[in-house]
Amino acid sequence: MPKTLDARDLAIVDLFLTAIDAMGGIRAGHQHGLARWFTTGNLTAAYLSLAAAHPLPRTGDPTRYWTTLVTAGELLSTTPTPDARIRLALTHCRTRAAQATAP
Repeated sequence: MPKTLDARDLAIVDLFLTAIDAMGGIRAGHQHGLARWFTTGNLTAAYLSLAAAHPLPRTGDPTRYWTTLVTAGELLSTTPTPDARIRLALTHCRTRAAQATAP
């Protein structure tokens, strides 16, 4: 069932779309699942899915991918009772972002 997204949710979806672009390519099934989660408002599932994925070696932009997911995770964790899995995934994304930006 479609859910009306508020401004915060829409900002998170925009960040997800930026991360998807920075992946450098995405499997059709993964993209379909993400689109379904965006429509139903299940942004936690979408975030966890993207945090478990990674940018492609030749066409992806790891720095942009991971830093965008850090920002999205920070927004997702601003709810009064954020899902504990978001905090774990956010820690993972922060680690990967630091590795991607390290010289």
